Amino acid sequence: MICITTKKQPIKPGRFLSSTSINSYLRCPRKFYLRYIKRLKSKPNIHLLRGSAVHKTLERFFREGYADSSDYVYYDDTRRAILSLFSDEWRSRKDQLLALGLKDQDLAFYYQDSLKMIINWLHDYIRSGEQGLSRSTVEEKIFSKQLMTMCIIDRVSKARSPPMIIDYKTCRSAELTDEYKRQMGIYALLYAEKYGIRPTTAIHYLKFLDGLREVHLTNDFMEKIKNLILNIHAKTQSEDEKDYPCTCGGWCNKDFQQ
Repeated sequence: MICITTKKQPIKPGRFLSSTSINSYLRCPRKFYLRYIKRLKSKPNIHLLRGSAVHKTLERFFREGYADSSDYVYYDDTRRAILSLFSDEWRSRKDQLLALGLKDQDLAFYYQDSLKMIINWLHDYIRSGEQGLSRSTVEEKIFSKQLMTMCIIDRVSKARSPPMIIDYKTCRSAELTDEYKRQMGIYALLYAEKYGIRPTTAIHYLKFLDGLREVHLTNDFMEKIKNLILNIHAKTQSEDEKDYPCTCGGWCNKDFQQ
């Protein structure tokens, strides 16, 4: 196994970072400690469960052949199929959703809001002209032994040249935050290392019609991302809790099941 050496100390083999863990550390080192070293489980919430159901629906749309089947050449058929997939995913999480203790009208709101996201995505996908081309991969895992970093890409559109990495967001804003930009930089870096081609990157904000927004990454930014990964590795070699101070005012403790 390749072990990258920084000026501070070598990266320990076997400890992979991800865009989520890197952003977690930058938000609050103690949150990183609780999640990735102490390995506490995150508390379930409606946003995580809804996001999981939406992402799994879009994954199944490709994996189960709905995106390419000649039986789904008409919009109504395709719409009916993908909404059926979402209903199935929502039902499979029924016990977890009820355990949140939300009011019935609140659960109904999130269900309908999620349906709108699925329809928004479908409209954008059909307008892209990709339907039936069989040129997408979904939930692709990439591991870099050189950088000891991994990622899971929601979708890679290979109907484009160069390929486009697409990440789905169910948030209420279409703002390109620093965290999102870092995430896309890490994805692009690992994809380029594996395939030898620099992809374009985009975020699909599902709450919005025409929600696909390309994220432009400069060479200088990509170099900074590489250095950031090495820096976070150097800062997270310790397993001592005192090396991970809280910088969020204690909110990190509320995110986990103790």
